[in-house]
Amino acid sequence: FNKNKADTGSALALHYINSITIIVSYFIDNTNRNMKRGGVVFLQQPDKVHVFKCGFLKNRFGTIYVLFRSIVNPFNDSMVVMSSVFIKNVGTDGGGIYSDSCKHICLHSSVFKHNKCTRSGAGIFSIHSKQIEFKRLFFLKNFGRIGGAVSIQNCRNVTVISTASYKNQALLFGGGFHITDSDNVKMIKTSIINNKGDFGGGLYITGFIGFLGIHLSLH
Repeated sequence: FNKNKADTGSALALHYINSITIIVSYFIDNTNRNMKRGGVVFLQQPDKVHVFKCGFLKNRFGTIYVLFRSIVNPFNDSMVVMSSVFIKNVGTDGGGIYSDSCKHICLHSSVFKHNKCTRSGAGIFSIHSKQIEFKRLFFLKNFGRIGGAVSIQNCRNVTVISTASYKNQALLFGGGFHITDSDNVKMIKTSIINNKGDFGGGLYITGFIGFLGIHLSLH
């Protein structure tokens, strides 16, 4: 998919599809005219999303943009992204990946480099999830207003394993990782080096205001 244009879903737009699998595909230099909502790959209310061995390069105003709230399986929808690269993409929230209301997210063995966003999560933005697992991810020189590499909001459980965040930058909170309103955060064998931000150059975490707060475990 190369140099396609649309208001939303410039390369691919799918609505109400139960299961979506994208394998060994490349999305290069595609453009969305809608800067606030939508991605090069726009998926609305899927049940399961699998992305394997794909490349996303120089796409503008959203790359993978997924609105879950599955009708078929609303309590067990999931997204798996493995062995993929996201390089020099630009978005509003989530230069590489935007996910809303996915119950289970697994991102493994993938690279996010030189992505930018005007708001939150230059590499990855996720909101309203039950469980997120990052394993063997590499974030390098991503730039956003909040969450230079990653912004996660309102997720019950976040686990980050064997992941590296180098030289990412946020104008405000969380040069590497920005995590808010989450219950449990675990980081295991993770490197956070030379990231920059006004608050929390490497890692910025805040819990629910007025509640017991967040449980953080670093290993």
